[in-house]
Amino acid sequence: MARAPKPLPDLWPFTQPLGGGLARLAVKVTPKAASNRIEIDAKSGDIKVYVTAPALEGRANDAVRDLLAEALKRPKTALALKAGEHSRQKIYDVQMDE
Repeated sequence: MARAPKPLPDLWPFTQPLGGGLARLAVKVTPKAASNRIEIDAKSGDIKVYVTAPALEGRANDAVRDLLAEALKRPKTALALKAGEHSRQKIYDVQMDE
């Protein structure tokens, strides 16, 4: 019997307000994981995002954006990848209001 997926954590406390309705979020990504999930390291407070998509042709980046948007309860278009397109360390800007 399959387990129910863990609920996604509230990521807003880990964002840095930038002004102008934007917040910044830094994450560490693991592509080709067994499941899509977000974990917060209790010691460091780092946000770790695991996605099943491979790091090929932007598929992992798209999956990370989708998962973060779901966790932040924002549309996908509210997240913009600002740094780390080809890196496991990524920085996103999040539009806080519509």
